[in-house]
Order: sequence, then structure tokens, then C-alpha cells
Amino acid sequence: MAHSSEASTAGVGYVQIAAALRSRLRSGEFPVGARIPAGRQLADEYGVAPNTVASAIRLLRDEGLITSQQGRGNFVRTLPSETGEDSADFTAVMCKLDRLQESLRAVNARLDDLEDEVRGKRKDRQPAT
Repeated sequence: MAHSSEASTAGVGYVQIAAALRSRLRSGEFPVGARIPAGRQLADEYGVAPNTVASAIRLLRDEGLITSQQGRGNFVRTLPSETGEDSADFTAVMCKLDRLQESLRAVNARLDDLEDEVRGKRKDRQPAT
């Protein structure tokens, strides 16, 4: 049963997967104590890499909604609030954080390029010995 309508597969990130899973928890699809599908199954369901699902699971764990048991799986610990305001705010912050991290990576890459360029010019100016 694909849930790609909840998180369109075009550009799906872990925050969107977490939001879709949160919605499924809220709907009662996975009650407290229930085991949620395995990461690989969710990755196939949403058409994403297993690492993307792992990040979504980590986010839900950080929110206190699920608990992970080594070798057994991930289980629903508590349900999200009915209004979803807290989780919606958290999701918005995480989206902004993702964009900031992407921007920072781009700045760091550009800085690395500039440093390499400066090093190259310094080598060109060194007198021959």
C-alpha cells in the first residue's frame, strides 16, 4: 500500500517521510505499541533510499514518538498531538535547518575552491631555488 500521495516522491526528503509517518500514526494505522514497517519496506513504499527512511525514523525517535529495539524494529511509543501544531512547527524548523545546511555545504565547497586557487597562485610566485 503506497503512501506516496502523502509525500510526493519527487524530491522526498526525510522530513516529508517523517511527516507522512506522523500522519499515519495520528490516523491510528499504527497504534501505541505497534511495530512500524521495516526501513527497507518504507523505502520501497516511498521510493527513497533506506538512509532517507533511517533519518525520518531518527527524527520521530527524537520527537519521542517511536522507540527502536535492536534486532526487533521500531515501535510506536506515543501518538502525535491531535492538532499536530508541535510537530508541524518542528517539521518547519527541520526544513529550514536542511536548507541552511545545504547552503553551508555550498559555501564550504566554494571556500575550498578559493583556498585551492590561492595555494596554486602562491606556488606560481615562489622563486626557483
